[in-house]
Amino acid sequence: MLPRCAVSVSHVLVLVLCLSAAEDFDWTKNNYGSFYYGTFPAGFSWGAG
Repeated sequence: MLPRCAVSVSHVLVLVLCLSAAEDFDWTKNNYGSFYYGTFPAGFSWGAG
């Protein structure tokens, strides 16, 4: 079993990697491609609710 500090360090590294990957995709762009929110069905709730 890994020490608690090693697990915490690995979680921090994963979080940093996810954040750096998210910065590569600019969510503020008006992208009218396949990922534009208007292309989802009317009942789609993004998993919330």
